[in-house]
Amino acid sequence: MVHPEGVVAIVAVFMLGGYFLRTISQIITKRLELKKESLSSGAIDQRLERIEQAVDAIAIEMERVSEGQRFTTKLLADRVPPASVSAAPPARPDSR
Repeated sequence: MVHPEGVVAIVAVFMLGGYFLRTISQIITKRLELKKESLSSGAIDQRLERIEQAVDAIAIEMERVSEGQRFTTKLLADRVPPASVSAAPPARPDSR
């Protein structure tokens, strides 16, 4: 003899399983659609263009920094050496 509680439990399990499978399939479908849209919309091309512009700007700034460093190094190298210092050290006051 079939128990009504057992039938209800089996039907409930199948309904919940179907609900979870449907939800998971919808999530997967949405993700796949978003991937297709993002790849086909040209968003990647725009993003790569911005990255390329940023790298170019960084390269220009680094060139400016290196020019400033070369200029400073040249100025330091071209300085006139200080006058020769006497060979005798300065006298110390007597501490007595």
